Order: sequence, then C-alpha cells, then structure tokens
Amino acid sequence: MNSHPLKPSLIIENISRLEGLPSQQIHSLCYSHRKFWLSTPNGLAIYDGEHVEILNQHSGLLTHGQRSVTSNRDTILACSDLGISIINAETHQSIVDLNTVDLGLGWCQCAISIDNNDYLLGCAKGLYRWNSKSDELNKVSLDVSGEGVLSIVKSKDQTILIQMSQSGIWVYQNEMIRPLINQYTKSFNSANHISASTQGFLIANNKSIIILDFDLKLKEHIQLPDIESMIVRILFPHSNHMIIAEKTCVYELIKHDYIWKKGKTLFTTAKITDLCYDSFNNLWATTDFSGLIKYPALNDYIRTFVPKKATSILTLRLAQNGQDILIGGTGHSYSLSSQNDAIQSEISSLKNLTCWDIYQDKQLKIFAACNEGLAICEMTDNSSVQLFTDKNIGAGRCIQNIGENYLYGSVYGLFIFYPSSKKFEPINDSLGKTLSYIYTIVPKDTNNYFVTTLGRGLWIYNTDDNTLISVELKNKYLNIYDINVNKEGAYAIAADNKLLLMIDSQVTEIFESSDSIAAWTCRWHNKDEILIGTSQGLQLFNINCRQPKYVINNVPERQFWEFTTSRSLLRKGEDSYWCGLNESLNVIEIPRLIDTVQAPIPEIKSVSSSSQFLLDGNILTIEEGSWNLDIMLCSYWLWKEKSISYHYRLVGFHDNWRKTKHEPIMYSALPSGEYLLEVQVKCGLAQSNQKIKLLLIKVIRKGTIFKLLTWIKKAIATSIIKIKQRKNFWKLYESHLELERIVEKRTADLSIANQKLQEMNLSLELLSNKDQLTGINNRRAFQNFVDEEIKRASRNKYHFSILMIDIDYFKQYNDNYGHLAGDLCLKLVAQNLLSCLHRSGDILARYGGEEFIIALPEIDQQQAKNFADLCIKSINTLGINHEHSAVSSNITISVGVVNSLVEPLKNRSERITFITKLIGQADENLYLAKKQGRNRSV
Repeated sequence: MNSHPLKPSLIIENISRLEGLPSQQIHSLCYSHRKFWLSTPNGLAIYDGEHVEILNQHSGLLTHGQRSVTSNRDTILACSDLGISIINAETHQSIVDLNTVDLGLGWCQCAISIDNNDYLLGCAKGLYRWNSKSDELNKVSLDVSGEGVLSIVKSKDQTILIQMSQSGIWVYQNEMIRPLINQYTKSFNSANHISASTQGFLIANNKSIIILDFDLKLKEHIQLPDIESMIVRILFPHSNHMIIAEKTCVYELIKHDYIWKKGKTLFTTAKITDLCYDSFNNLWATTDFSGLIKYPALNDYIRTFVPKKATSILTLRLAQNGQDILIGGTGHSYSLSSQNDAIQSEISSLKNLTCWDIYQDKQLKIFAACNEGLAICEMTDNSSVQLFTDKNIGAGRCIQNIGENYLYGSVYGLFIFYPSSKKFEPINDSLGKTLSYIYTIVPKDTNNYFVTTLGRGLWIYNTDDNTLISVELKNKYLNIYDINVNKEGAYAIAADNKLLLMIDSQVTEIFESSDSIAAWTCRWHNKDEILIGTSQGLQLFNINCRQPKYVINNVPERQFWEFTTSRSLLRKGEDSYWCGLNESLNVIEIPRLIDTVQAPIPEIKSVSSSSQFLLDGNILTIEEGSWNLDIMLCSYWLWKEKSISYHYRLVGFHDNWRKTKHEPIMYSALPSGEYLLEVQVKCGLAQSNQKIKLLLIKVIRKGTIFKLLTWIKKAIATSIIKIKQRKNFWKLYESHLELERIVEKRTADLSIANQKLQEMNLSLELLSNKDQLTGINNRRAFQNFVDEEIKRASRNKYHFSILMIDIDYFKQYNDNYGHLAGDLCLKLVAQNLLSCLHRSGDILARYGGEEFIIALPEIDQQQAKNFADLCIKSINTLGINHEHSAVSSNITISVGVVNSLVEPLKNRSERITFITKLIGQADENLYLAKKQGRNRSV
C-alpha cells in the first residue's frame, strides 16, 4: 500500500520570454504603483500582469545592463552597469541620471533615497552621496578603499545598513558612518545577506539569522534548519512567519512556542535572485534562468492533490467517522483525512476497478458501484473483495443505503441489493418498464428517494410500497444529472443543458448553457447561490441575477476543472468544498475566496494616435480625418491575470460587443460625432457584468474647436513660463489673474461651440451611421466596420466572408402592393436578418434599395454558405405574401457568398482594394444565384 498516493500540488506560475520578458535572467525586482519593475541584462522590464514594457537606451536609460531596482515614493531607482537612472513611476520617463562609469566610480550596484533629492549610491569603487537636483556628488568616507558595495537597506527611522564586499556591514545614521560591530554581531561572521522589515533588520550567514531592532539591539538569534544555507532574500511579514529564499528554493520559517521551525517548501528552482510580495499577497521570485516565478495567494484558498497514478475522480463520500473522505476513481480509489493531508491511503481492494460511487457502513465495510459490478470489501484487505456481476444488471453507477439493504443504480435500471442473500431485485415503473440508465440516487425524506436518469427524467422511489413515481418538470427534461435541496425546501436540478429551480412543485428555468450539459453536479451554497460543477469549471451561480458570480477553471494554468459525475462535489463543513475532477482532487474555501477576491476593474492604460488629440480625464477630443487610434486597457489585477479578457463596444459606432485580450482596441477615421467606449472584464475567477464607461471620444470638424483648445493649451503653457520668469510677487499675482481671465473667456467660447457641435451631432447621428427606414447600419457604417475588421483579419491571417443579399422580385412587390407596403417589407426583412446574427463581430447593413450586405469575420467558406442558407430559410418562414413572385407565394431572398483568407495588407489603400474586390465577387455570385432560379445561395 502506498502511504501517499495523492500528492499535494501547489499552484506555481511562470512569466518568461513567452510573455514578453527581455531575458530569462532577472537580477532584482520591486513592486510599486501596481507594477513589477525587473532589472535584466536586456533592459528594465515593467510587468502589470497583462503587458510587458521594456525600457532601455532608446527609452532614455543609460544602458540596457540593469543591476538592481528600488522604489522611492513616485520614482524608481534603476541601477545599471553605467550608473543610475531615476524614473517617473507613472509615465515611465527617465527624469535624471548619473553616469558613474564616466566619473571613474564603476558600475552602480544599488541605491537608496535619504531625502527628497539625496541618494546613497553603492558603486564598484565605494559609497557615494548624490544630490540629483544640484548634481553634487560626494564620497562617503569609510576606513577602507577600493571596496564595492553589495547592498543597502533602510529602516523606517532612516537608519541605513550597508553591506560591503570585504569589510562587512556598516551603519549610516545622521550623516555619519561606522562599522556595525557590537556584542551581538562581533561573533557573527561572513554575513551574506541583509534586509529590513517592519520587524527590524535581518542579517544572515550560512548557518543562522539575527534580528536587530531599529536601535540595532539583538531581538532574536535563529539557527537555520539546514547545515549550510546560502540566503539571498528574507521576507518578514509577521512576527512569527518568515519567507526564506535560498539559491535554489523558497520555504517558510514558522515560529511556534518560541521555536522557529521550517514550514512547507513553496517552490524549488535554479538560482533565485530576489523575492517580494504584491498588494494581493502573491509571492514573486526572480531567477537567473527561469524568469519571474509567482507563488499565488490562491494557494491559501485552494489545495490540489494529484494522484500519482493517472486517475479521474468520480465520487466523493464522507466515511463513517464524518472526517475522512472516500474517493472513488478510474482504476484507483482512496481514503484521505480532511484534517491532516498526510493521513491517506489507497483502498487496495478496489484497485483496477472503475468506482462510480462508494459507501462505508457502520462496520466500516465498503460498498462500491463499479463498471465491473458491485464490489464489497474491507478498506485494506485485498483478499476480502467480493465482486457481484450480472449481465442483466450492467455497469454500476450509484449506491444508496436504505436500512439493511441498498438501492443500486446501473446503466440498465434500478435495483435493490440484499446483502443477506447477495441477490438483486429490479424496481420498475407502474408499466413494468425499467428506468434504464440511473445516474444518481438522492434522499428526499425518510422513506423517499429521488432517482435521476439519463433518458427518462426524474423519479421518486418510495421504500414503503416499493413504487416509482414520475416527477413532472413542466417541460420534458430527459436527462437529469443531479438534484439538491436547501434549508428552505427549494430544489436545484441539473437537467439537460438547463439549471432548474423547483419550489412547491413550481419549476423555473434559471440558466441555459450553450454546452450540451449545464452541470454534472449542483449544491446549494446559501439560499441565493448554487455551486455547479461543469465541464468548464466550478461556478457559483446567483439565482436572483441568474448569472455566475465566480467561475473557477484553469487553476493552475492549463489544469482544467472538469467535473465528472453528480457525486464529484462534496461540501465539508461550512467553508470547504471537495471537487473531484478529471485531473485532480481540489479543496476550495469558497467563503474566504469570495471575501478576498473582487472582480477586476478595467482602466485606460494608454492612448496613442497617428494624429494630435487632447485627453482630459476620460474625454478624448480629436479632429476628423485619416488617423488611427489605439487604446490599451489594463486592470492591474494579479489574482489570475492570464485569464483576463475585455469585451467592449463603441456606442454610436458599433453596439455589438467585441473581444480583446492583451491587444489594443483600434479605431480609424471615425466620422464626426460623440462615441462612448464601454468595457466589461471577464476572468477566471470573480465575475462582474458591470459595463464600465471608460472613455468619451469626441470627433470634431477641422479648424474650429480643436484650434481653440490648442490655443488655450499654448496660452496656459506660455503664461506659466512667463510667471516662472517673474520674480516680483505682485507681477506674479497679476499674471495669475490675467491667466484666469483668459481661461474663463476661452472656456465660455468653448462651451458655446461645444453646445453647437452637440446639436449638430444629434441631427446628423442617424444620417451618419443608421439607415433611416430599417434602423440597421447603413453603407457608410458598414464600410468603416469592414475596414476595421479587415485590418484585424490581415494582422491575424484569418478568413473573412461577405454575403450580398437581394429580395427576389421586389420591383413587382412595390408595383403591386405599393411603396408603403414595400417599406414595411424592407423593415421586416432587415429585422429578420438581424435576428440571425448571434456573434458580436458580425454586421448587417442596408447596401441600397432592396439589397443588404452581411460581413462575417473568422468563418470559412462552408460556414458562410450554411449561414446564407439559414438566412434564406428564416425569410421563407417569415411568410410575407408575394403573389407576383415567380419562385414562391411569399417573399424570398437570393444570396451571393464569398470567402477569402486575408493576407497581410500594408495600408488603408490596399484594404479598400481588397474589400472592393470581395464585394464585387459577392455581387457576381448573387447574380448567379438569381440566374439559377433565385431563393438560393451561390
């Protein structure tokens, strides 16, 4: 028997060159302004969870060879092979730098702020004090020469420790420097690391750590668990908890009863160089070979066990003691203590059996419903297994104790198993028919049990009279996967691709999935929320808003939370849920997770354009013309940052939602008007359906307001420069008043002009984008949309389809029924075609007269042809009478279909040529459809 067949697995994530880092080698990091700053040999990398930005010589730094990085309020100190650069933490622009190599000081290894403009620089040839404002540089006198500085740390009271390469540790305090040698540190030789925390200073060598208070008096002396340790970093977040980073591993030191002991190892990797926490309590480590490593805070809420032998978990049941978990799987089944992960074992009697359900009786005997039959065995005695098989019973799926006997569900029906006689007895409906495939059996009350089936719906079995009663569920739901009741007596039912709510026999559909199965298992979390285990993860579903509140999948990345059966979700106590998955066994603390993890909120990270624009808060003003506008989004959300995607729409231009992940939102040459950018964030955890209004884009006519805004901007800048040049206070004050008068007058002019512009926009809005008769997009809006989509298709090399649609014999319809009837016909056809579109990227427009056009990105020729036939069928069923048509008694359409793989296109001119050619081909195919008899697609 293997004593640890279920291996605990921590969530570890890696950010490498695949995510955009310039190098796998990272020397140092800091977390500031919601971003990571990483010093690498190939530049200073900035990582916000979704994007990597690289600063180097081209960005204004002295060199690409970065050595260390430190945060200082609103700035970042980047030390490099050539010196130090001070960087604005918001704009990422270099403010000032000092080339220490040109001054003969060698590289700058580290730096720390003393005051607003004063810094201590640790260089290859000593310690220096530098004032960045006056550029004054002075050497800090030590009784040594030619030594390099290894590191500098500072306490909250401005006491600074400096680690030199040969002479040990020095103290810099009140502009005085002295060696750190006292009764506590005299015998502490060969220190290889110093750090500062809220608890004090920490100094480590290969064998121990000493903790000094901020008066440099000894607080503690800790012996390290390993004989020889090479510590590179220590984090001291709490008085009884340390994180130790050695060269090849990161582990915990935990203080209990005044004794420090080694806790769990968080991760091991080659050559760790630095360590820090972010504001979400994730732990990050830099390495010399493996890039950036993340130990997620999700490890505090989710525990994972991976079977050493490949096994899918099919069932989870509590053992008789109410503490241990019985785990049935494909080929291997286990027992695991919920109190102590180390207490676990394989149920050897069930080895090589596929166990769908498992139960332990009061004598601790195991009853298991298996593919191979009903297995009865002891926990550990392999020789005691009894396997009852019968070709008329079939593979077992579920088992339920009813007194001295057992209800047994199989793929062939429902049976009672009598342990005393070792016999099965079938239970059929009132017509004597079997229920066929039994999926699960759930107690309803003392004498009644719900029986769910695949193919015959939901039933209740009564033990008193041995009868089955069908449960009417309003609609005919054939496949019932699970049923669960809450304290208020409401039932959650997983049926087909729906989630049902049954209260007092009244059944309501509260969720419909696009998958064929809505949920394999469901459990009430509270009176308003249901946990459902699906093939796409674990979802916390709110029955009031009828939306998932949390979706947990791919934790860690590329490990899918794919539930398997109705018994693969087990609630243990008030907080823990055990999840039996296709790949692993996971335990999740849902209440703590909900209290801690909030949904990400989108922000504008950056805006750029090929044309001049003004950005004032969340209002962007730009002149109409030929330009490109790129908007980059970010959430600075580090819970599960790789799962983030954005859904957006530009109200006033396109109301359909589009999706982007880490690429910018791009628009070009919008017509004059006002447009509102709305964004929703989707992620792999907390869900929010809130539509965030991020940016108002005002596209104005040339030569009017924009000139006025530019003039105001220049006037303010010029006035500020003049004010700075004046030394007399009263002249300064008068200039200030004059500036206020100018701004007030120009603001009033701007307000009047804006009001006129808005009035014009309101009157032109319908004309610019919408067809006034049908209410759908017009030809102009279609051309703008297609240009944008073709640009995207060209970049990603995917297929693009155009459907040209014409109403058959529409002239005859107009001539015989009148133009009012013709207008109504156009409206009905337009709305019907619009109802056929279900993807956010598809667009329908009226192209002219009785012609319509549809653009379908990212589908191939056959899919486009299928969609065209769907449109034809939909119009046929519309039933608009047309007695003067030669092909039908109702209105019909003909469709020309064209599809093409979009190759790279260099500019707008090439895109226009490509679009024109594509529409021309669709028009030719429309002509062929008419020639071949109409009411068809070609």
